Amino acid sequence: MKTVTEISRDDHKDYAVSRWLMNAATQRSSEHHRFGSRAHREDLEASLGLALLSTIASLFPSHKEMVRLSWTDAQGRHDADFYLGRSEGRALLVEIKKQTGLEPRDLEKERKEEEKRLKSLQRQNSQRSNEVREKKSAPEVPIKE
Repeated sequence: MKTVTEISRDDHKDYAVSRWLMNAATQRSSEHHRFGSRAHREDLEASLGLALLSTIASLFPSHKEMVRLSWTDAQGRHDADFYLGRSEGRALLVEIKKQTGLEPRDLEKERKEEEKRLKSLQRQNSQRSNEVREKKSAPEVPIKE
């Protein structure tokens, strides 16, 4: 593992149930019914029911740990993504860190820090625009000579 160049971890949301239900909803039957017929309406109702269940299922994803391992060899640079449970992902990171000595990047933490920085910039921008607006709205008093 001496050719490992980078390790990173991130959180990942898996929508397996929702994906399965949506595939079932969009799967067309081999029977073709006349448009507007009772059988056609029943097929549409069943598809709509599965699509609604899929939408509701998407509200409850399973959370996974994504470990990305990058390495180089004679053919060039390669990446591998491992989608594991939280405990398995952390154990894999510890083992790779032990073998390579590389510190893994925490992409989830970096993303949260970037969001905080952007919110801070937006707040500063809002304050400055409010100050400019107040200066413009202040009535100008002409100086009498």
